[in-house]
Amino acid sequence: MNSNGDPRYGRVTKAPSRRAFLQGGVAAAAGAVAAGGPDPLTTEVHDWASTTGDGVDATPYGLPIEFESDVIWRNVPWLMADPISSINFSLIHALEGTITPQGSAFERHHSGAIEVHKDDYRSMVNGLVDTQLIFTYDDLERLPRENHHYFCECAANIGVEWAGAQLNGVQFIHGMIHNMEYTGVPLRILLQEAGLETTVDLQDKWIFVEGADASSNGRSIPMNKALDDVLVAFKTNGEALRKEYGYPLRLVVSGCEGNLWVKWLRRIEVLNRTVESRKESSKYADVLAVTPNKGGSEQGAAMDKQNNAGDTEVAAVAESTSNEKAKPAEPVVASLDSELVLKGEKVFRKYEACHQIGDGATDKSGPQLNGILGRTIGFVKDFIYSKSSNIASEEGRVWNETEMTAFLAKPKAYMKGIKMGFAGLKKQSNLKPLIAHLKSAGN
Repeated sequence: MNSNGDPRYGRVTKAPSRRAFLQGGVAAAAGAVAAGGPDPLTTEVHDWASTTGDGVDATPYGLPIEFESDVIWRNVPWLMADPISSINFSLIHALEGTITPQGSAFERHHSGAIEVHKDDYRSMVNGLVDTQLIFTYDDLERLPRENHHYFCECAANIGVEWAGAQLNGVQFIHGMIHNMEYTGVPLRILLQEAGLETTVDLQDKWIFVEGADASSNGRSIPMNKALDDVLVAFKTNGEALRKEYGYPLRLVVSGCEGNLWVKWLRRIEVLNRTVESRKESSKYADVLAVTPNKGGSEQGAAMDKQNNAGDTEVAAVAESTSNEKAKPAEPVVASLDSELVLKGEKVFRKYEACHQIGDGATDKSGPQLNGILGRTIGFVKDFIYSKSSNIASEEGRVWNETEMTAFLAKPKAYMKGIKMGFAGLKKQSNLKPLIAHLKSAGN
């Protein structure tokens, strides 16, 4: 035992506290300076204290001090084939607080950081909307804006460690992140301006967003996410976006990998399916923990049945989820007119992602429509129909002009509880042309 607790030393003393220990260290350091003579940085007059500094007009925009020149982005030359399609890592080891400055936040480009003047900027909203719109930068600044702090992480963060330790330093291992305050217009406002809610049933709908750079980076986003907290941002941390972050406009998709945060946003298209672009198929594709039912297990069979049911119910124009009888309606096509058929073909193009008709037609998310008029519901061989469609087939219900007219006009009124994405033809004047096309091409 030591003198703190051994009675042989005649008294018991307390161990020194942490504060006393640190104070002792400071005193020792001060004594060392005194022993070596006065510190010239303390005792002498220096230039910064004897001359004037820069005027307020020295620089038009504040810059980092030169003495912090080591606080910079860093990249790994061998990580990518070319720096125009590569990554700069955030210097997270040198930052404090929760906000990442624009000058040090990580950046990822697929064809280099481009320069687009805000006066030249245009962004379009098209697809399944009532009115296709083009927005200028000034248009967007006039819309209601919001401010939010959002965290962004690249899908490949920590990727340099996937094959084992390769680099030293937290900047290279965890540096594909940033946390900034973004200012912009909620995406749902742009979609509402285009009349989204008055045009289509939003269930199972998607948006495809695309950048204006040469890579045309594009990703599909579920509609429920697009209408939630996705932001079309034009400022961050209180200032305009810098070109590395998509000036003049970028998408901010909280909770999703950085590749969905499309920069230099030029197009927002409303669709009833995913696009499966290059960046979401050959790249940035997540492998799902679902396997085909090759072993014949009950669990696998149930999963296959569930997946197949989901596939057949997405925008299947010619099928139903209820066996309710259709209300009588007068046929709208008595004979085929070439101009009517041509117009109907143009109307049908909107639904080609779900159905095919004509020579070489195959099943997609919905069955092929050859011979649809006069065909029993659920007739296509090997197509997996929903339960209600099978019931309608057993009842001998047939798609004739009367049934099809009622269905195309108001599907949910025609069959209660229908779950498909098709909300009906907005323009009743398209009924005759579409049925004429179905009758012509299908035969």
